[in-house]
Amino acid sequence: MIYVFIAIVIMGGIVFMWRISIGLHILMDLFRLRQPMPPKPKEAD
Repeated sequence: MIYVFIAIVIMGGIVFMWRISIGLHILMDLFRLRQPMPPKPKEAD
């Protein structure tokens, strides 16, 4: 039984990280599409 629990935890962690990475990629793509070229430089980084 403990092996099944460990397998479920590992799979859950992999799916969780996979969904977070996809969410970050989508947010980055939306940010790039929303502001392809900033009209004014807000602050010099």
